[in-house]
Amino acid sequence: MKMNKKLLAVTLATAATVGTMQADAATTGMGADVTFVVPLTLDNATNVNFGNIEGNIAATQTVIISTAGAVSGTGSTSQLSGESAGSIDLTSLAAQVNIQLDTFSTTNAAIFTLSAPTCSYDGGAETDCAAGDAYNVTPADTATYTMDIGLTLTAVVTDITPGAYAETFNVVAVYN
Repeated sequence: MKMNKKLLAVTLATAATVGTMQADAATTGMGADVTFVVPLTLDNATNVNFGNIEGNIAATQTVIISTAGAVSGTGSTSQLSGESAGSIDLTSLAAQVNIQLDTFSTTNAAIFTLSAPTCSYDGGAETDCAAGDAYNVTPADTATYTMDIGLTLTAVVTDITPGAYAETFNVVAVYN
């Protein structure tokens, strides 16, 4: 009987402890919020066009097309006609967007290279927008805005064979 009394006392003490722990517990409700936003899109891409450049441009000379379509650079006197900046339409939520131009193809790397991309968002100031640079824009509202794009072409060889050449690059836009 002494054993049963001790067992009963331990059982009662354990039950009292468990009951106390449950009495100290708390519960509250919580929710989950979500906002569905306008998808970020890039449309209506128009290529940067360096136009007609004399084939006798010297190696290391550059032809720069600004976001306004203006021509400059050490080889700009070799540029004859037809130049224009590129452009792309960006549709987004009124939230900060990071834009970068990167991954230039190297199909013609033995002849010329493309580099130093610049961007002008919605008629704003021209700024660097190469990969790794923080070119952030914040649209005033949910709408479509145009971003103009400029590039630098650098000749690798002298006396480039006449013909049409094309390169590609990626435009990357990400909500911040």
